[in-house]
Order: sequence, then structure tokens, then C-alpha cells
Amino acid sequence: MLRKGNVSFIMLLVLIPLCVGINFSEAKTTTIKFSSPFPASDPRTQSYQYWGDLVNKETEGRVKVVIFPGGSLIPLKEHYHAISRGSIGGGLLISSFLDPIIPELVVTSLAGTIPVHEPKEVLKVEKEIKPIMNKIFEKHGIKYLFATYEGEICFIVRKGKDPITKVADLKGLKMRDAGKYTSIFLRDLGVSTVTLGISQVVTALQYGTVDGVMFNWLTAQGIKAADVAPSLTYLGFYGTWVFTGMNLDMFKGLSSGDQQILMQAAEKAAEYSVKQGEKARDDFFANPGGFKIYYLPKEELQKLLKALHEVKEEILKKTPPSGKELAQALEKAAR
Repeated sequence: MLRKGNVSFIMLLVLIPLCVGINFSEAKTTTIKFSSPFPASDPRTQSYQYWGDLVNKETEGRVKVVIFPGGSLIPLKEHYHAISRGSIGGGLLISSFLDPIIPELVVTSLAGTIPVHEPKEVLKVEKEIKPIMNKIFEKHGIKYLFATYEGEICFIVRKGKDPITKVADLKGLKMRDAGKYTSIFLRDLGVSTVTLGISQVVTALQYGTVDGVMFNWLTAQGIKAADVAPSLTYLGFYGTWVFTGMNLDMFKGLSSGDQQILMQAAEKAAEYSVKQGEKARDDFFANPGGFKIYYLPKEELQKLLKALHEVKEEILKKTPPSGKELAQALEKAAR
């Protein structure tokens, strides 16, 4: 017969592992706070939410992704530093915002260098450049996740200004640019440029701080730019590469199984973004809302592409080895 003290000791031995197991489980739960500058209804934010929901489900709650839409967590301009330092778990990243810090990204920053003319081509490009982007961003404490379809580039001009129907119409305008090298390209065409965050664009157009922007139509639609800038000239080529990333230390802190779940969910989220993009594109051209769509004649578009190509050739001369590797991958994706 067991003595009372022995029974208590045995019960303690049974309970300790159970309690340790509970604490261990709680310690391994990871919450990824993910920042999106776009509203919850935007196709990009919906793609982030799709990824987060997959991760939450497949990890059975071990990894919890919480999406903060509309810049409600931090401003877009702070994303890179916040993700790299671990202040937030993840968020959207834009090549043209990052190339002053990461010069390897220059070739993915300039409009017209990404060979995407329809949503599904995003997946083809991503397949070629993802290993290189992984290598580049791991040096900056960021794990590359997946790209989203962003829509093709347009010139959008505010009320009171004539629409852009030829390259010469750009001369003398003041426009918001998407980064250093887009600014060089625009200045070569006689445009004065200013760098503004996405949240500042509508107000700047409304008050005439800028005459127009060089923007993808999806973002222009998302921020309701048509209310103040209804003239939209569709150019038909892609802009800067836009993608998502998360803090590398947070990623490495997950089990190998959960890491695999995150990356498999990322692949599915990229596919989901393409499907959302195809629908958004069809809807936009069927009903562009308050925008009136214009197109450049073929010869004028060729002038524009020639000017872009000249800037691209110049910047490639100064690109680091990984940047040249990216350029080769983009050429491969274009075949």
C-alpha cells in the first residue's frame, strides 16, 4: 500500500510534464502582425488575408497572422525598417522605395522592366526571381514571401489639366514619381517630380500640389483618385515589383514544418492574387468608375519605351552582381 507522501510525489511527477507541455505550447505560439497600406476591400489586402487565413488554419493556431489594412499599423514608408528590425512581423514592400538602400533592386524598380502584361505572368516572373530575392533580402533580416499583381502603369492627371495623349504633353507637368529611377525617366521628358507616400496622393492632386502621378491603375482605383484626377492614360506595361516579406528571425524561430506551411501558403496566395487581379482588371475596363481612359498612339508609346530603355541601360552599368543576376532572370522570364 502506497503511503500518502508517495502518492503525492507520483501525482506531482504526472502533473509537471503536463504543465510544462502547456507552457511550451504557449511559448511556441507566434503572432505575425502584417501591415497593408490598402483598404480591406483591395485585392492586395485580400491576398494577404488569404495567406494569413491559410497559415492560421494549417498551423492549427501555432502561427497567427493578423492583417492590419489601410495603414492602420504603420505607414508604408516605415515597412522595410520595421520588418527588418522585428517591430512588426511582416508587410508589403516596394522595390522602387528600397533601391536607395538595396541597390540590387534597381532593375526591378523602373517601370517597363518587369515582363508582365497580364496577371498570370506575375507567377512566371516570381518563379525566376524568387531565389535571388530571397538571397538579397536575407542579408537585410527579411524573408521574401510572395508577390502580388499590381496592375499596369498609367498617367493620371488632375482636373483642370489636359489628358496625356502624346509624350510631349508631359513637358512642364509636376508629377509624383514612384522612386529615384522613375523620377530620372520623367525628368528626361521635361517633368518636374516629387516623392509622395500613397496616402498623400489624393490630397496633393486635389490641391494642385502635383498635376499628376505615374501609377498602376489598381492603386489609383483603390485610393479613389478618379474623384480628383479623372484622366487616365493606360500605358500597358508593368511598374515596380511589389511583394511581401516577414522578419527573418521570426521566420527562423518557427519549426521547419511551420516554415514549410508559411511558404506553401505564400505560393497559394500569389496564385490567389493573380485570380483576384484578373477579375479586378476585367471589372475595371468594363466599368472604370470616374476615370476616362486614354491610350497613347503606337509611335508615342514607342518613344516612351525608348526613354525607359535608355534609363535602364544606364542603371544596369552600376548594378551590383545580384542586380545583374536579377536582370538576367527577368530576361529569361520574358522569353
